[in-house]
Amino acid sequence: MLVSFWKHHPVADQTGRDLARQTIAFQQRFSFDYAKLTPAGSWLAVCHGAEDAWRGDWLGRREILRPRITRPDDWYRLPDFRQAMPSLLSEQLLAAQLTRSAIVDAPVFATVFSPVSQAVQLAGVGGLLKHWQQHPEAVTAGLATLSRNLQIVLEEFRRLSVHGLYYVLQHARPGELPEPEHRVLSALADAPCLAEAARAFASVIIHLHGESVYCPLADLPDGTQLHFGAETPVGGFPQARLLPGMPTTVLANVSSLRTAVRAIQTYYPGHPEGGPDETHLMGECVLPLDFPAEQIQLWQQAVRQTVSLLH
Repeated sequence: MLVSFWKHHPVADQTGRDLARQTIAFQQRFSFDYAKLTPAGSWLAVCHGAEDAWRGDWLGRREILRPRITRPDDWYRLPDFRQAMPSLLSEQLLAAQLTRSAIVDAPVFATVFSPVSQAVQLAGVGGLLKHWQQHPEAVTAGLATLSRNLQIVLEEFRRLSVHGLYYVLQHARPGELPEPEHRVLSALADAPCLAEAARAFASVIIHLHGESVYCPLADLPDGTQLHFGAETPVGGFPQARLLPGMPTTVLANVSSLRTAVRAIQTYYPGHPEGGPDETHLMGECVLPLDFPAEQIQLWQQAVRQTVSLLH
């Protein structure tokens, strides 16, 4: 059983040294089984020209102020990271380097967002769907750039000996991108990135963000695990591949936590050993900025005791 939690750092996440400092301090305080670098959810969109700001969101999320892509031709004008590395990417790599150097007794996971998620952030859901319907060649070119740039990012994280990858799909749910369109777009842009991720990292977690999510990915590399943004019914892929992330509402107290841990142990019907080798206990996405440290410590203590009893 691997236990880890994390928070956003809505001001510190703009510089590598500050993000590393916050990540290292959080890990040193709680000694999680792995540490996750948690940048702004819009960080890769900003690397492609978007502008964002933190406006006091309770989870620490930054808001994209305006679409970067408004016309079909804008898809052809996305920057090429092979030509010049964006400053925010340099900061994220510095954060990874400093965190990896400071945390030697636990794996470090980097966080990236899928090319399709970035496309939505850059154009908006409506803009992406409109352009895909009317100018598919432009969107295809833009997705190719986003995918190629993300592969460069993954290679840079690998070069810094980052252990694992937390790969976020933000818009795979009703009311966002329809599943048929998302599946086609993901086949174009996500497949090469996930192949690179499987090659570069010892562990890959795909985070399906939100409620009532679907999985737009037809195939996953061996060893990839799925983590849901909320505890809602999900279909479309084998249950033996699911990685349950227990939401904070389930982990309200020790007794609920023990029930939740037992549920994790038996969540994989039909699997010969009851589930994958690595089972994770984490929040459904991120903890609120004001979430008390005492509650995190209680969860850790309770899950350790529960796992000990189960064995």
